[in-house]
Amino acid sequence: MEEENKEPTVSEISIEEDQDHADTYVVKIDNKFFINVTVCDFYPEEGKLREWIREIQAIYGKKNRRNLIVGFSALCSNGNANNGRRSKGNRVEKENPYELLQLCVGSHCLLMELCPYRRFPRVVKEFLYDNRTIVVGVGIERIAEKLEKDREEDGLVIRKRVELRKEAEKLFPGNNFEKFSLEELGMAVFGGEVGFAKPKNIRWWDFRTTGDHARKLTKQMIKYACAEAFLACKMGQFC
Repeated sequence: MEEENKEPTVSEISIEEDQDHADTYVVKIDNKFFINVTVCDFYPEEGKLREWIREIQAIYGKKNRRNLIVGFSALCSNGNANNGRRSKGNRVEKENPYELLQLCVGSHCLLMELCPYRRFPRVVKEFLYDNRTIVVGVGIERIAEKLEKDREEDGLVIRKRVELRKEAEKLFPGNNFEKFSLEELGMAVFGGEVGFAKPKNIRWWDFRTTGDHARKLTKQMIKYACAEAFLACKMGQFC
């Protein structure tokens, strides 16, 4: 772990849209990490989701035949869930269902918008239930349990999940990371290698005047949602 008196470095995060493939982006962290991002809206195509899962299984399953480490979180636009904290007097997150699912395996990220009135995609449900899929995150139990409750009618079960705070405490004995946010834990584990400060206020939606759907995620939202899932995945691999 880095010395406490050393000022941590904040990573520079940028995003570029793939002009040849719709809803596909590349997020760069300090021009050192390049993450391919696929965004699925409220009406996801099962074929598109299946292709993403097959791709990561083909790439990363060969390196680890037993398990896939998946950086995992979920967000709602009226409350931030990725820190796994309970805000005193703020019941927004508890009352509202999650609107965005964040998954990252290696350098491949999937951001999937969630709609409470549409069924949870079967191919993603099967992936999260797979015995070889291990989801890792901060506040993972509470986030996973809430998502399962949100999607109880769809039979969603996230079988294997690992709390990164506890794994970090094993890696750095004598430290207590119980109240650390995802960003704070990343700074503690990696120092200045991967660290970012997520803005307090992020505009979620760009409202379209043309096209099939009325809105889409802003590039700023995509950028930081990807960075969160990537950081969780990287810590899961390291710890």
